[in-house]
Amino acid sequence: MWVDVKTIATAVGKSPRTIQLMAKDGKIVSRRVGKKSLEIYVPSLSPEWQVKIGGSQKAMVSTTKDLTALALPAQLKTITTDKSTALALTSKLSDKDRERLLIANKIKQRPAGTAKVKWLKTVARFYGVSTSTVRRIADDVNRYGVVGKPRKTPRNSVWDSEAIQFMKGFYLQAIRETGDCSKTTAWNRTQMMAKEKGWKIGSRSSAFQILSEISHLMVAYARGGNRALDNYFYANRNCKLLRPMQIIIGDQHIFDHWIADYDTGLIRRPECYLWLDMGTKLIYGIAFDVHYSSDTVKEALRLGLYRFGRFECTYNDNGSSECSQAITSMVDDLLKLDMHCEDVSELWKTPEGVYVIEDEEGNVLETAINQQDWRRQHRRLYANVKNAKAKDIERFFRTLNERLDARMLPGRCATPGANAAIDEVERARLEKQKNNHELLTETEFIQVVMEELRDYENSKHSTLGMSPLQWLDKKVEEGWSPRQIDEQAIELIVSDRCKRKVNRGRVEINNIWYWGEEQTATNGELDDVGLWNYNDHKVDIRYNRHDPSHAYAIVNGSIRYLEPVKTLVMLDDDAMKDAIATKRRQMRAVKEAFGTLTKPIGSVLYKPHREHVRQIQPEDYVEESDEKLQAAVVAQIEDSRAMGKNIPFLPMHASDYDRYRWCQDMLIRGLELSEKDLNFMGTYEKTNEYKDNHTYWDMYRKLGGIDK
Repeated sequence: MWVDVKTIATAVGKSPRTIQLMAKDGKIVSRRVGKKSLEIYVPSLSPEWQVKIGGSQKAMVSTTKDLTALALPAQLKTITTDKSTALALTSKLSDKDRERLLIANKIKQRPAGTAKVKWLKTVARFYGVSTSTVRRIADDVNRYGVVGKPRKTPRNSVWDSEAIQFMKGFYLQAIRETGDCSKTTAWNRTQMMAKEKGWKIGSRSSAFQILSEISHLMVAYARGGNRALDNYFYANRNCKLLRPMQIIIGDQHIFDHWIADYDTGLIRRPECYLWLDMGTKLIYGIAFDVHYSSDTVKEALRLGLYRFGRFECTYNDNGSSECSQAITSMVDDLLKLDMHCEDVSELWKTPEGVYVIEDEEGNVLETAINQQDWRRQHRRLYANVKNAKAKDIERFFRTLNERLDARMLPGRCATPGANAAIDEVERARLEKQKNNHELLTETEFIQVVMEELRDYENSKHSTLGMSPLQWLDKKVEEGWSPRQIDEQAIELIVSDRCKRKVNRGRVEINNIWYWGEEQTATNGELDDVGLWNYNDHKVDIRYNRHDPSHAYAIVNGSIRYLEPVKTLVMLDDDAMKDAIATKRRQMRAVKEAFGTLTKPIGSVLYKPHREHVRQIQPEDYVEESDEKLQAAVVAQIEDSRAMGKNIPFLPMHASDYDRYRWCQDMLIRGLELSEKDLNFMGTYEKTNEYKDNHTYWDMYRKLGGIDK
């Protein structure tokens, strides 16, 4: 500790010139600073002067070495008068240093009138040491402090600085690139490099000492990169200031227990995805699955939306399931509901006012000039795996595991890193529980977990000072209210998505055919319902793979409810009647709309004048009786046969299906068909189109009163 001449002169009450002369005579240690300034080494002054200087605010010590270099009275004075108190109290003393301090204090307690030599002998006998040892300790303490004269470590005097730097750098780089490096390897490589470079190095033990002094932060960075450092340098956040459901954090979890499927004989560890509200510590939503996937993420979110309504933003890991296309599509919908996903834990910027995004190595990947630009580029920011910013949910999972352990559940996983004996016992216990059918099934395990979650939400939380549900009630009393979403919106947000081509008003999803509302007509126009007007078009479909009872189609900005097409059971007359009735209603709607539009137009077909042939008009089917109609047909047949021509019955049919139905209608009315029509019926009944609908035609004829 060096102090200028003026400060010492003021503290001891002497003139600066007196101090300068003492330095010139070698009575005190001094050094030149610049051309004119002179500084004095305080420990070289007398103990009395050190005490006076120790009380000066301009002569404060900064290290333990500075403090212990002072005489003992000066140390005590300094400790009680400046901020080095904590430094002195926290410095560690060895047993040897502690004995030296006791001897020094005992020496200072020399009674008045007792000779110094006699007192030193008395202290030596009291502590069982020699008189020369006591005398040496007294001199060292008075001159250098309780620790004594500073010693140079062997490595400092032997090792070249280049060798030390190389050995530390090699050790850290080897860990970084290979995952691990022993101190022996670093020492051996340093020996080889020292021979090549001509460096001076010390012993193996001193090398190990040097390597052990490397900061654990650098070793942690070498092993784990930014993620490891992030666990040390993280921002403490007061989540009590958050609104309920303002930030929900999600993460997957694999439980530390085995469950069994006794039907298949397989055992596995259950997995789940859980969303936790950072403000209230309530479970926003949870879903279990055989293997965690994007579907698990969505199902957990679905439960939360039903239970608590809208959240404001999410914060979750950068995993494949969280980043999947399905989740991205879901996020797009959430953005429309004034919800967003971002890393709100550290939305701070650089001193230059720029927001940056870094990679694992700390290299800047992208920048943004403001928060709006940041959010536009990255609507969702993710936490690194096991990142300290996600400690809330990791701490929750530890709590949940502790609660499950307290339930004494069977199937506890083997202890990681256990020795061979423990591992063997644990595996034998698991095998025994499996063979005795003692392992829980998936349903039983989920029931236990849900019981613990309910108990957790009603138990006092150390951070909140009350239970999570009580904290939510408190926030409600303060004015917060949930923002609920209707069930259809929730279904659309978390549903699976796909595109399907419409086939005659139907779409196929997972081998199930779906259709929408029945076709209807209004004022001569067909209503745009279901998917009837979008044949051969691809439409957006949303469905729940766990609930095939319905689906949705997004068409022209509208949502169309779809339900499975009913499959008719053979010989079920009632179902057949309903199907035929439904079909006729929809066909009637099309015909009505067609008739409304075409009736004012009339016929546009060219018709030559033929007096010998009477055309049968459609209204004949309604107005004339069967007898009159049959008589007219017979007369026409006879007249045509006489002329050697075929009967020109009705205009051209639109399809084979329509012609076959016309033939059936003629037979139902008791009319005869031409040989050509009968041959057509025989040919049509061999086609796949007829075979697919033969049940319908059998019933059609049965209702019409004909057998075949």
